[in-house]
Amino acid sequence: MQSEVRDRFDISIVLNIHRELQYIRRTMLSLEEAANYTRSFGVSVQLVMVLDRSDSATKDWVHAYDASCFDDKVVILVDNGSLGLSRNDGIKAASGTFVATCDADDLVSFNYLSSLFDVATKSKEQSLIFAEYLYAFGANHFLAQYRGQPDISSLAFITTHPLMSRVMTRRSNFSKIQYQDLRASSGYAYEDWHLNVEAVGHGFEVNVARNTTIYYRQRANSLLKEADSRSVRTIPPARFFNPEVYLEVCREDYFKFSRGERHSVDQLDVRSDFMSSQVNIHSAHKANFIDSAIDISVINHIPALTNHESDLSAGAAYFEIARELKGKSFTDVALFPFMTTGGGEKYILNVLNCLVEVNPDRKLLLISGQGGVRHKWIEKLPAGSVFIDIFNRYPNLTNEHRDLITLKIIQSVAPTAVLHLKCSEYAQDFYSRYSAVLENFNVFYRFSDQIRRFEDRFFVNGYSWDFISDNIKTLDLVICDNHKIMRNDVARIDTLAEKEVCLYTLCEIEKVPIPKKVVQRRILWASRLDPEKRPELIGMIAAILESRHPDVVIDVWGESFSGFDVAALAQHRNIQVRGSYSGFTSIGTDQYDMFLYTSAYDGLPNVVVEAMACSLPVIAPDIGGISEAVINHVTGVLIDGARKDEELVTSYVAAIDWLYDEDGRIEAVGNRALHHVQANHSREAYRRQVCEIFKIASNELQDI
Repeated sequence: MQSEVRDRFDISIVLNIHRELQYIRRTMLSLEEAANYTRSFGVSVQLVMVLDRSDSATKDWVHAYDASCFDDKVVILVDNGSLGLSRNDGIKAASGTFVATCDADDLVSFNYLSSLFDVATKSKEQSLIFAEYLYAFGANHFLAQYRGQPDISSLAFITTHPLMSRVMTRRSNFSKIQYQDLRASSGYAYEDWHLNVEAVGHGFEVNVARNTTIYYRQRANSLLKEADSRSVRTIPPARFFNPEVYLEVCREDYFKFSRGERHSVDQLDVRSDFMSSQVNIHSAHKANFIDSAIDISVINHIPALTNHESDLSAGAAYFEIARELKGKSFTDVALFPFMTTGGGEKYILNVLNCLVEVNPDRKLLLISGQGGVRHKWIEKLPAGSVFIDIFNRYPNLTNEHRDLITLKIIQSVAPTAVLHLKCSEYAQDFYSRYSAVLENFNVFYRFSDQIRRFEDRFFVNGYSWDFISDNIKTLDLVICDNHKIMRNDVARIDTLAEKEVCLYTLCEIEKVPIPKKVVQRRILWASRLDPEKRPELIGMIAAILESRHPDVVIDVWGESFSGFDVAALAQHRNIQVRGSYSGFTSIGTDQYDMFLYTSAYDGLPNVVVEAMACSLPVIAPDIGGISEAVINHVTGVLIDGARKDEELVTSYVAAIDWLYDEDGRIEAVGNRALHHVQANHSREAYRRQVCEIFKIASNELQDI
C-alpha cells in the first residue's frame, strides 16, 4: 500500500472516528496539547480525520472543528465499517513522513508525539515506535508498562499481543504492512496485533519512547469487547508464523527461553517506575484536567503489569515444531487424540493410505493432542508422513494453547489441505473453536454414539451427534462406517444427506484356498479391554461355559487403557489372557472356531469384519451397523444388545451352543462370512468408493 503522496509534514496523526461525539472534544484537547508541544520544536503535524459510518452529529462536529493547532487538516468520509480498512484509508490520505495512529476516545500525554518522533528519527527505517505506558481508565483500571526489543520476546506473539494498538512508524513502511479488514463478522480480530506481527515478521525493530503515556478509555461496549465475544480470539495467518520466518525471527528469544531466562517484574516496580518520573506525573495531571476519570491518585490500588512477562511456553513449543515443518507442505492433516491399535484409528489410516496410493504426491501431517498413552501404529502411516505429538511433548500447555498451535500449523503448512477429524475431545474442541476461519476441506469420521444404561433403560450420549449438529454448516463431509447410523442422522437433519456418506471398512483378504475347518474348541475375543467393550462379560460367559463345554477355552487378546482388572479374567480356568497384539492378522486365527465380540455401542467394527475375513463365525450384539455384516444364523449370530447382563450372557452361551451343536456348522457359517467380506470390503471396492467420496477423477488413479 505504498502512498504516492510526497512527504509534506513530519507527522500525520491518523485519527479514526465512528460515533464518539461524547468523547471527541476531550480527545482533541489532548492531541492539541501534544501537537502544540511538538510544533514548538519545529516539527510539523498534520491531522487526518477518518469518519467511518459516523452519524450526522459527529460529522458536523468534525467539519466545524477548528484545527489551527495543526499544520493541516484532512477529513475523509468512508463506508467501511472496519477499523483496519479505515486506518488504511487515512494512511493513504496522509502526507507526513511518519504516521501516528489514534482513536477518537483516547487521550495521550503532552509529550507523546514529540518523544515518539524523536525515537523514530533515531531508529532504523523499519521500526515501530510505542509509548512506554498505557493507563486504562473508565470501566476498568490498570497500568501497563511496555518495553521494546530486546526486552520483549517474539515468542509471545502466538498467544498474546505484547504491544499497543497505537503506533508511530514511517508512512513508507505501509508498502510492506497494512491493516486487515477484521470486522466482527470475519471470525478473526485484532488488526493492530496482526499488523505488528507482520512487521516483526518483516524484520521491523520495536522501540519505546520513555515517559510517554496513552490514556486508554475502557468502555463496557467497546469494539475490543465485541471482538472478544464474537471472534475466534486470534489473528489471521501472518508471514511471521511461517516456519522459516518464525525460526529466523525467534531463534535468539527461543535460546533465552531454553536457558531459563525469565522476566519477573513486581507490580510495585511498575508503579515506582511510573511515579519516579515527574514527566509522567505532570502528563497525568494535565490529562486529569481534560478528563477527570484519569485519576492517578488510585494508582496504588489498581493492577500493574508489563509486556515482557508473558507465558512463552506455547511460543517455544511452536518454535520446536517449526523446526520439523520447515520447508514442508501438506495436502492432508489428520487430528487424532492419540495413536493406538483401535478400530477408529485403523479405519482412518486405511483412508489416508488409500488416498496416498491413488496419488503419491499427497503428503500427510498427523497431529496428536490428547491423552498420555504410548503411541502405536506410527509405522502404518503413509510413507513420508510427519507425526507431531503436541500433548506428550508439551504436557504443561493448556488445551487452548494446543488448539492455537494446531491452528497456526495448519494455516502455515496446510492452509487448503483436507482436514481429517477423528471423533475425540481434541479434534472436536479444536474444530468448534476455529471452524469459522478454516479454509480447509473438513472431514469428520463418525462411528457410533456412546450408550449408557440408566436404571433399566439405555440412553444415547450425543457427543458426536451434537458436534455434527452444531457444525453442519462448515463440515464438508461426514464419513461413517455403516448405513444404519447414516439413516438415523439424516432422519434428524435433512440437509445432512448432502454431506454424509457410508464407507465400509477395508479388509485385506488373502486369496488362498479355504482349508477345511477343524474344530479347535477355542474361542477368540480381541479388542480393547475398556468399559465400552464390556470385557466383564467374558468372565460371566466363561463361568457358564465351564460346566456346559468344559473343554472350550476363551483366548482374550488386548490391553486396557482404563485400568480394567485383567487379572480377574485370568482367574478363570477356561480363559487365557494373551496380552496386546499389533493388528488382527498378528493373531493366529486358524486355531479358533469363532469370534466373540462384546460391546456396549459401536458402528461397524473393523475387528468384526477382520474376523469374518478369517472365516470365523462372529457372535456379536445387534448394535450400530454390526447387522450389516453379521447376518443372524448366516454369517454369525446376533445378540439383542439391549438386554440386561444376565440375559446377554445367556444369549452368548446359547449362540456358542448353536455353533457347536451341529457338525460342519462352524465351517459353513465361517465360509459365508468370508464371502460376505469379499463382496463388500475388498480393496477394489474400497478404493473405488474412496475415489468417489473424495471426488478423485479416474485419470488420477495410478496402479498400485
